[in-house]
Amino acid sequence: RRQDHGDQPKQQQQQQHHSDTKHHLVINDDGDDSASPAAAASSLSSFSSSSPPPSTLPPHILWRSRFFTIALTCMFAVYPTLVLRAFELFNCEQISPSDEESIVLVYDMGQRCYVGAQLSYMLLLGEPMLIIYVLGFPIFCLIMLLKHKMNLPVFMRHRLDLTQNEKFHRQRKAMPLYLLYNGYKPEFYYFEIVVFVRKVTVVVISVFVDQKFKFLLAVLLITVCMMLQLRCNPFQDFVANSAEFASLLVSFSIVVAGLFLEQVSSSSVSNNIATFIIITTAMFYGALSVAIIFSLINDHKDSPILKAIRRKISSFFGSNSHSSGRKEMKMLRRVSNIHDGDDDVIVGNTRSDII
Repeated sequence: RRQDHGDQPKQQQQQQHHSDTKHHLVINDDGDDSASPAAAASSLSSFSSSSPPPSTLPPHILWRSRFFTIALTCMFAVYPTLVLRAFELFNCEQISPSDEESIVLVYDMGQRCYVGAQLSYMLLLGEPMLIIYVLGFPIFCLIMLLKHKMNLPVFMRHRLDLTQNEKFHRQRKAMPLYLLYNGYKPEFYYFEIVVFVRKVTVVVISVFVDQKFKFLLAVLLITVCMMLQLRCNPFQDFVANSAEFASLLVSFSIVVAGLFLEQVSSSSVSNNIATFIIITTAMFYGALSVAIIFSLINDHKDSPILKAIRRKISSFFGSNSHSSGRKEMKMLRRVSNIHDGDDDVIVGNTRSDII
């Protein structure tokens, strides 16, 4: 047939060849309409061999992505401590109002501020920590999120103009930022930066604010965060939003209790407030642990281990239900065999069995 149509353009020849191939899948050489399994298998094998294998990332890009993920995880763990240590280098206090030389470092009263070694530490260590850790790390995370915004899975799933291979490569570029955007709604993919700002604000209040206003500012900050959480609900999961609001509520209760604890002089009242703080914290972590366990069970409900546990539980309760059913049948038989002379005896026995 290709020889007969040699004068046709190459595109028409290819279309004719594809139509012949499809026709060969449903018509035998004898001309009947029964399918040919051997021809279908050979055609499918030729199609599968011609399709390109799934591409993988080069090793250096893969290792760079893993290194970035590990570094980001470590920074998440040590970020509050680094912010606290950076601010401690600037926390100075004047002991005597009339003596200007009595300005000392709060966390080391033997060190005078703005002179000697303390000045060197402040300039050579404190300021770089402020620039790199306190301000630089959240800004860097925000820039990376904005740069890879369209590569995030929450946005890529709605892109119909890209192939699966292109989606795979673009999502792999955003995978090192998994800790920053995972769990948030698409419109709140940047909300982890808000959490960074909240952490820095807490450290600033605890280090620089006077003791008289520290609890009041902490209550104000937690109230603003609770209102923001209720207004936005940034997480995709209802359990995550509820846990975040519960944690803020527990923090609010602990701060208010600490405010009362500072003002009260009675030991019995102080003990009651401390007991309330301990019980509230324990209840919160207990409820959070139960919620996490149920969430994990719901996410892995099709795993073989959970299926085996469910089978054992159902078999256990099933055996108990069968035994109770047999007992009820015996009782019904005994009641059905009641005669006129021994009504009280039989009925008494059935009542005792029920009890």
